[in-house]
Amino acid sequence: MPGANYDEVVKIVAKYTGQPEENVKQGLPYMDRDGKLLAGDIKTQIDWYAKEKLVEKAIGPKEIVNTELLDEAIQKLGQ
Repeated sequence: MPGANYDEVVKIVAKYTGQPEENVKQGLPYMDRDGKLLAGDIKTQIDWYAKEKLVEKAIGPKEIVNTELLDEAIQKLGQ
């Protein structure tokens, strides 16, 4: 779900890049408000790199991303 200023940001980016707003919308990344990564997407990327032989073997997302610090920070903010 886009944030409150999404349309305004799209217009600004389109203006300064000379791109149609639709192109800008397709190029804007999703960012979780808490900074959480999509573990399923990380796995998809790792599997692709392994398939293309860009890495020796696929590994689990938890071997790449440690979310303990983020989880702790989110928990402290909620207190």
